[in-house]
Formats: sequence, C-alpha cells, structure tokens
Amino acid sequence: MGFILGTLCLTALAATSAAQDQLAVTQISTQTPDAQFQVDGEWFTGSALFSWPAGSKHILSIAPVEYMEPAFKTRYLLGPWISSNGPVAPPSNQVVVTADPAIASYTAQLTVQYDVSLRFYPCSSQVSLPPGTVWVDSVAYKCDADIWVDAGASVSVQATPSTGYIFIGWQQGSNLPGIYSVTVNGPTFIFPEFVPARAVTLTTSPDGFELLADRAPVRSPTTLDWGWNTSHTVGATPLQRDNHGVLWLFQSWSDGGDMIHAYQVAPLSSPASLTAQFVPAVGMTLLTNPPGLALVVDGTNQTSPVNAYWAAGSTHTIAAPPSQTDYS
Repeated sequence: MGFILGTLCLTALAATSAAQDQLAVTQISTQTPDAQFQVDGEWFTGSALFSWPAGSKHILSIAPVEYMEPAFKTRYLLGPWISSNGPVAPPSNQVVVTADPAIASYTAQLTVQYDVSLRFYPCSSQVSLPPGTVWVDSVAYKCDADIWVDAGASVSVQATPSTGYIFIGWQQGSNLPGIYSVTVNGPTFIFPEFVPARAVTLTTSPDGFELLADRAPVRSPTTLDWGWNTSHTVGATPLQRDNHGVLWLFQSWSDGGDMIHAYQVAPLSSPASLTAQFVPAVGMTLLTNPPGLALVVDGTNQTSPVNAYWAAGSTHTIAAPPSQTDYS
C-alpha cells in the first residue's frame, strides 16, 4: 500500500514541474505603431514579444491619453486592453495579466483624435466683445479653441459676426461657403476672418432709382455694412424711368468712378455715402435715305437706323461718309 502511494506522489510532482517549465509566448502591442506602453515597468513602442513562464504575473500599462509630436496635434485615447481571447477585465489603463500559453497576445485599443485648431480671436484679448461666433458641430466658440475630433469624422463650421463686424470668409479656403463641412484626416486649422464694418449708403439723384451692389439689384437709398478694406462692385442701370414715366440717364458717380466700378471701403467707423447722378434723357433716332447706310455717331461707326438716348442739353457729333455702296 505504501509503495502505491509513493508512486502517486512522484507522478504528481513530475506534472507540477512540467507545468512550471512551460512558456507562454505573448505579443504585447498597440493599435498604432508609434504609441508607447510599459510591461513590468519597462517602456516599449508599438509592439514587443515576450516568453513568460506559464502562470507568472505581469503588469501592462499605457497612458490614458498620449499626445504625439510634431506640435502635439494628434493624440491617442485608450480603449480597453484586448487579449486574443477577448477583453481584459476590469477595463483600465493598467492591468495585471497571467501568462498563459492559450493567450497569444494583448493589444491596447486606441482611438486616434486630431486637433481642430480654431484661430480668430485670442481668449486673453477678451477686454471687449469678440468679432463673432464660430459654431463647430453646433457648439459656439467666441475665441480661439482646440477641438479634438476622432480621425475620419466630419465636422460642420459656421461663422456669425458680432454687431459692428462682418464675416468675409475663411482664410484656409477663399472659395469655401459660409457654412461648410470638413473631414478630419489630420490636424486641421480653421481661420474665420472678421473685419470691422462700415455703413455705406448708396443713393441716386433723383432718388428711388435702381443700383447694383456686388451685381445684385438694390433700390435707392439703401445702406449696406461692408468690411474695412474690402472691395465691392457698384453699378447703375443706365436708363430708367421715374414714377411719372420720365426717362433719366446715368451721368456719374460721386466718387468719379465708371458706371460699373470697384469701390474700396476705407477703414473708418463713420458712415460713408455714394451717389449716382442721373439727368433727363432725350430719345433720338437717326435715319438715312435710303435706309441702312453707315453713320458715324460720336466717333463710332454704326448702321442706320440708330436709336440713342442722350442727356438733355448734351452735344454730339454725327457724320455720314460721303460715298457709300448700297448692298440691298
């Protein structure tokens, strides 16, 4: 009986010794190749392979948030540690694992985020009202901000000027609309441009005629808020009737510009005005006998009949070449 018991004890000891000699080959890694982590207090980057005695304990650690160079505009947020057999519980940036030949790997799940740098008004300068409000995904920002967004996400941006300012566009893209969306595939900069506004009143003499402001029709008088140092196109419809049916002809602008010309807004807070002068128009028809012959009207070659509208009292030159061929 004692012999049998001794044999059993020897067999059990041999099995225990074999289990202790077994190694667990385990890969420790992160989802991104440049993230750092620690294994038993030693630093590694990206991935590392270990041969541990089965049953041994080890500490895996990674920062909950890691900011990456250059400029630290990219960061990694830790999700759970995942083993080849599933999530490691409890979820934490630091976990204790047991070496097991049945578990081939542990991976730190990471969420990649990029910085959306909003730059238009330093927060330290808020001694007065900001020039505007910028909405990023429906969140209002009144000064510079760094907004962290998941890689590949789409964000919408919109700018609203404060009273006394106008929004003139996005510095990062002159053709971008006032509201637009951007897909964040890397660090992103947003530069809304606000400038002080100046009230510019467009009038006509006599009053009430149609004008063009940036090629859009407006009725005189009209006041527009235009930004300092911005350029705008002003124009006039050359021939118009007043409320009594009388014809009027455009004559000049108060700034001396052409009928359609660029107007530069001076950087002043005082209101400005610009007036288009109209004069009574006289309709004139010039004929030849036989019809269809050439005429020279104010130095321009034309073919009769010529219909023209001239300012009342103005002087014009009309000539007919003395020798012509009638091709009719």
